Amino acid sequence: NLFVEGIDQQSWNELNTSEDKPLLNRPLTGAYPPGSTYKPFMALAALELGKRTPNQTIADPGYFTFGNHTFKDDRPGGHGMVDMYKSIVHSCDTYYYMLANDMGVDA
Repeated sequence: NLFVEGIDQQSWNELNTSEDKPLLNRPLTGAYPPGSTYKPFMALAALELGKRTPNQTIADPGYFTFGNHTFKDDRPGGHGMVDMYKSIVHSCDTYYYMLANDMGVDA
């Protein structure tokens, strides 16, 4: 709303110095995972390639480490034991990090 009729200098300065960085274009400049809409397709691919069965479980500690980077799940302690159904229902990131690693880049 500040931009509708022209923004005053004080408001402009507040926006530019805010710790929240409201002017940062997060969709274009942020590094975000592909999102939960991608997960069912990964599950289908895993079934098709025989990399997972619907009842096969993984232990989710709440993170996945690949190289020097640790990818965290939305639940700090993890989701516990997770099968494919639970991974989709609870949108378990760790399940899909592990699955992507198991499937490999070429799959």
